[in-house]
Amino acid sequence: MKQSQFDRIFSVGTSLLGIAVGLGVGYLGLSIALGPKADNSGWILVVAFFIASIFCVLYFWKQLRKDLKPPAVRRSAPSRLLEVWADDIASLQTHIDSLAKIGLSMAPGLTITDLLEHLDRDWYARDPYGHILTVYAGGVCDRGWEFDFEALSGPGDYADAFRPLVRISGQPDLVTDLSDNFDIRKQSCVVTYKIKGEQRRLTARINNDWVDEKVLSAFLKDPEENSGSAARFCLAETEGNFTVFFLTDAEVAAVNALRPDTFSQQHSSH
Repeated sequence: MKQSQFDRIFSVGTSLLGIAVGLGVGYLGLSIALGPKADNSGWILVVAFFIASIFCVLYFWKQLRKDLKPPAVRRSAPSRLLEVWADDIASLQTHIDSLAKIGLSMAPGLTITDLLEHLDRDWYARDPYGHILTVYAGGVCDRGWEFDFEALSGPGDYADAFRPLVRISGQPDLVTDLSDNFDIRKQSCVVTYKIKGEQRRLTARINNDWVDEKVLSAFLKDPEENSGSAARFCLAETEGNFTVFFLTDAEVAAVNALRPDTFSQQHSSH
């Protein structure tokens, strides 16, 4: 806890007083040592005074030095991260810039220090572009999302899993009224939504907590065909993480040039 100015002044005063008391006790011990003594037992008192004096002076001197020491300047978390990553900052910035030229950038307002909070140095060393793309899909980039195929447990979970995919298409309001009646105890469930006001109804096969890939494919087809963009949903797997990006053919080719086979194929409807 940070020491207040009053507490610091009080502590300094106490230390100075302790030193003064120690010196006073030492002075009394010296006076007794130089004065007349009835017998040798007087030396015991002298030794006791000197020991008490030395203890007081040393203890409070140590405390005084501590009180007078300037408070340490705490480095901020971003500063510490930049120090830890100092040897890799240049290469990391190069990778970030290369992805930005393709059209994959961090969301507005985010900086390299925000990215560092999510990066793992060992993973980055093994697979720099793959790791950055995975972190981007974790919410750092508006055009990607880390998709969990085992995210279902109750009603509304299909809607929660699909909604971010609509957002990365750049038109979050393209799909409305998204809902489902998932029940892990049943054999199927219904996913309903509207695309540009037109009602859609998809029936998903229930396999524990897994998303039905056929329903996922059918759902992604609607935003792709109605977004007004040439981009398509693209799936990549990096060390067990499935990430989805909304990219054009040219952007897919550019990413694959940086990291071969990142996107082996686009969504099957393409």
